[in-house]
Amino acid sequence: MKEIVVIGCGIIGLSTAVRLQEKGYRVRIIARDLPPCTTSNRAAAIWTPYKAEPQDKVDKWSAESYAQYAAEYEIAEAGVSKVELLTISRVGQERPFWLRPEYPSRILGPDELPDGYREGYAVTVPFVHSGLYLDFLLHRFAELGGDLELRNLRSPAELGSEFEAIVNCSGLGARELVNDRSMYAIRGQLAIVKPRQALQRRFFVDDTSYDGPVYIFPRGKEWVLGGSAEKGNEQIREDRLLRSNIIDRCRQIEPALASASFIRPVVGLRPGRAEIRLEWESANRGPLMIHNYGHGGSGFTVAWGCASEVLKLLTAG
Repeated sequence: MKEIVVIGCGIIGLSTAVRLQEKGYRVRIIARDLPPCTTSNRAAAIWTPYKAEPQDKVDKWSAESYAQYAAEYEIAEAGVSKVELLTISRVGQERPFWLRPEYPSRILGPDELPDGYREGYAVTVPFVHSGLYLDFLLHRFAELGGDLELRNLRSPAELGSEFEAIVNCSGLGARELVNDRSMYAIRGQLAIVKPRQALQRRFFVDDTSYDGPVYIFPRGKEWVLGGSAEKGNEQIREDRLLRSNIIDRCRQIEPALASASFIRPVVGLRPGRAEIRLEWESANRGPLMIHNYGHGGSGFTVAWGCASEVLKLLTAG
């Protein structure tokens, strides 16, 4: 059997590669960046569909990923934990489209809402330590006999016809790699802080704020505060004014965070697209190519569902 080549080594590329290996395929990953230098390493990585379409497919792919992570709760090196996420709103909110009966959930009572908030849901979801999980998948990929090639690929045509198929998981890089000009960056900025006092470990998300998404994710001794979703902004330097704004918005939910020590910023560019591209194309020359990119802010949330979809396309193709 010829090899399958997967382009990209973030969460989408690694989950796809491992899923194919589990079904007996020989896989080579070719990537410009490897963990810990991928966009996925910068993700807050809590399971929540965000900035990704189409909704019906995202719901399906998210459900499969949820099940995968739930099966990994007991694997310490995977860095996946089960947490209760409080999705809250100052203006009222509809029931999230992705909230299925199999996800343990409840409506928040008035005494559970931060000051100024009107409604909210508590949902049990996976929380992924992105760095640990990507290392876990890299180890799994190597265990299953995968080959890894560090290479700045400029076109799939450079690969010739030696592979059975190519799976393009290049994220924002697809804009240049396959000339997809519908791709755009969605800049995200986080502030990593350390509280000066013991706080109740509660996970919050507010996607209804006009100033941008607000989230608080305790992760060990450090807390991840966010965030931003700036379409078209590709500045990877920290915006210090935005940092202050993020901390202030989080302080309104958890007042004690006002005195937290700032540790470091994290800035990443989410791979935005009107819809996730997950389809195959038949080139005039060379092997079959399957595209799997454009996941917006839902890379970790849909990764395993998309990986299984790639497997189906490959089998059918």
